[in-house]
Amino acid sequence: MPYFDRSDAYDELPVLPPTYDVETTAVMRACIRASRSLSELQGLIATIPEKRILLELLPLQESESSSAIENIVSSKKRLFMATSGDAESSDRFTREIISYNRALMSAAGKIPDHKTIKTICSIIRGEDVEFRKEGDEPIGLYVPGTKTPVYTPPSGEMVEKLMKNLEEYIFTDDEVDPLIKMAIIHYQFEAIHPFFDGNGRTGRILNVIYLQYSRLLKDPVLFLSGYIIHNKTEYYDLIRRVSSKGEWEPWILFMLDAVDQTSRYTIGLIRSVTELMKDCREVAVDSRIPEKCIDVIFSNPFCTIGMMMDSIGCSKPTAIKYLRTLEDSRILRSSVSGSQKVFENVKLLELFSKGR
Repeated sequence: MPYFDRSDAYDELPVLPPTYDVETTAVMRACIRASRSLSELQGLIATIPEKRILLELLPLQESESSSAIENIVSSKKRLFMATSGDAESSDRFTREIISYNRALMSAAGKIPDHKTIKTICSIIRGEDVEFRKEGDEPIGLYVPGTKTPVYTPPSGEMVEKLMKNLEEYIFTDDEVDPLIKMAIIHYQFEAIHPFFDGNGRTGRILNVIYLQYSRLLKDPVLFLSGYIIHNKTEYYDLIRRVSSKGEWEPWILFMLDAVDQTSRYTIGLIRSVTELMKDCREVAVDSRIPEKCIDVIFSNPFCTIGMMMDSIGCSKPTAIKYLRTLEDSRILRSSVSGSQKVFENVKLLELFSKGR
């Protein structure tokens, strides 16, 4: 093991690939389970007619969860309303989550190189950012509310070299399963901590685009932040154990379990949303409401009269009629927000609020 002290810059962070055996029997078994679940998820997405709507909902849920890991929290109502209105007038936390969502969507399908990584963090931060460099002020991670160091990333002069090595590892065809490599890449990126801020959120987007680059994902539908936030203490503890003791296996097993559990959770969620949409479409047909009204209230679970008018191209009285009919059918529930009435897709929000 290289020298490690949580109070000192980890300039001896080992380059990739790891010198330890990362393909142990336990890891390979977990990798098979995770691969099967992920394959089933991608296969399901490819067959459902509601794919477009889910590709709007799932990333926004990820944006909320990933930001919550950094203690950036907004209500679902403020978040969804901001996506369809003036996000700039929202509170700071909501704007930060929207910025994360914008970074996630703009990065989907991109090559996971240093240029893309910088672009992701720049969108998250709302300003152009570069990697830390020689002469920059040292940074450290501390126990919240204290001056007790948890980890001190490599100094700025080491960042460019380490990020170049990371990029080479990403694009090296070494026959290591991409799910295992994703876990290794995620640790290394967080350990390098190349930016002054936004590393955690950038690293979680890097997971998605690396799996897309590796062709394990076609659509951005696997988001691990929900799993991480429910296992936050273990997540950070395992990262520290790789740094301080070189314990790769527990970390990789954690990330593979995250893929497995999240894939199966998302499969269940997609099936539930699809079934709910089917039921709502039947209500629409019976009530003589255009089925595209259902698309509107599922694309954003908080709908206003103006949103319905703009989305389906109808008059205000007609939009009110449709929304009230859906409320009478107990699909929607109305409330007043500021100067306007908001119609909430109750059952859809219940599905997205259920624990993993």
